[in-house]
Amino acid sequence: MAGISSHPVLRQVPSRSAFFCFFCLSVLPFLLRSSVCFRFFVHSPFLSVRSSVLGSSVCPFFRFFSVLLSVFGDAFSATQDFCVKLLRRGSNNTLLSDFLSRRTTFRQNSCVVEKHKKLISLFYVFICTIVKISCTLEQKVMKNSYHICLSGGDEVLFRTEEDYNRAFNCLALAGYELDSSLMAEAIMSTHLHLCARTESPEELARIFRYPYARYFNSKYKRRGRLGERVPFVIQLDGLYHHLSALSYTLRNPVHHGVALTPFAYPHSSACALFRHALGRNHSEDCLQKQFHARYLPSRAEYPDSYKMNSFGVFVRESVIDTSDVEHMFSSPRSFLYYMNRLSGEEWMREQEKDGNNRYPITLEHIESGINMNTLHQMLSNENGRFDSRAMTDIQLCELIDMQLLPMYGVASVYELSRNGKERLGNYLCSTYKLSKSQVSRCLAY
Repeated sequence: MAGISSHPVLRQVPSRSAFFCFFCLSVLPFLLRSSVCFRFFVHSPFLSVRSSVLGSSVCPFFRFFSVLLSVFGDAFSATQDFCVKLLRRGSNNTLLSDFLSRRTTFRQNSCVVEKHKKLISLFYVFICTIVKISCTLEQKVMKNSYHICLSGGDEVLFRTEEDYNRAFNCLALAGYELDSSLMAEAIMSTHLHLCARTESPEELARIFRYPYARYFNSKYKRRGRLGERVPFVIQLDGLYHHLSALSYTLRNPVHHGVALTPFAYPHSSACALFRHALGRNHSEDCLQKQFHARYLPSRAEYPDSYKMNSFGVFVRESVIDTSDVEHMFSSPRSFLYYMNRLSGEEWMREQEKDGNNRYPITLEHIESGINMNTLHQMLSNENGRFDSRAMTDIQLCELIDMQLLPMYGVASVYELSRNGKERLGNYLCSTYKLSKSQVSRCLAY
């Protein structure tokens, strides 16, 4: 079987095509092997009675399966182990070659195999056929790239550093559960921008939002759905379309006036890219895996490659597909150029080179639902014309939650009455010179 590793079927067997293999090669044979009733029916001494009742043509059918089960018992066990591995972490040529090479072991160890050489060959052809079909299905269900925006509307979704960290952890777990590739993200106070390769962006958003909403509602004694029901999704197609979406995602903190550069904002993946080339190759102190549970939802599943720092958040470069994104930007110099490039028509003309007739990614398009005043302010922020010393949403929320709410005898803004929120809002506006819109979203009214 030396030629198995070079078989054209073994060039690539993606993990998402394993379900069909698992059902056809593992579930059905496993049920047959583990069924006591079936074994009794096959090996029963009353076979002659059954033959007289069912007819002589039925008896050879059961004898055929009896021989098949005795000959390929180990084969079905090997198939089951192989498919479980394939479903969990994907496969490669070595794994599949090792599985198929067990055919020679069956030849050597089974005393009745020589009598059933044709049956063994058919079994091998059956396996290869199933793999071919699964690869064909994989090609039809290729993962597309999307920009996903989850918005809280006029409500702050992340009030403290702990909330931001929990949000990214939930996002990482959602990507792993759905077998999605996260390319870039930026977690803002009222919304979240994400670029990902996934089969279902809506499902990815749902899997992220459910555990985070449970955490948020429990922590702040809140009820109801958190954020908009349906995320805003843009499908990405073409190199420049991807580069524009990635750049706008990573530059979102600059547009909202909370950071002078994308690298100054801690809750995005900008600093995870080109770390060595940009002088950010210092290592973080990571927690051992037995201490991760306190920062994650219950029964969370994730690979060992996910590292968690001392603040209880997954290290972004262990979660984000940095190699894919770095390949798109091609070089650190190009990456820095896109991170500092101003918005304008040049972005639109560049995306026309993709030739896919997709609507170009612009600041107005990617920030769906914003009014013109907000758009002009974001463009002004992009040029650095904003007060970097102004109080941010997270600073205001911490001021409210830690210092002001105890004076009202409540633990959360969601326990304040409407009148209490209005009095507290007027105090904040007059004392700290804050806008009414910022105060209202941080007080959730």
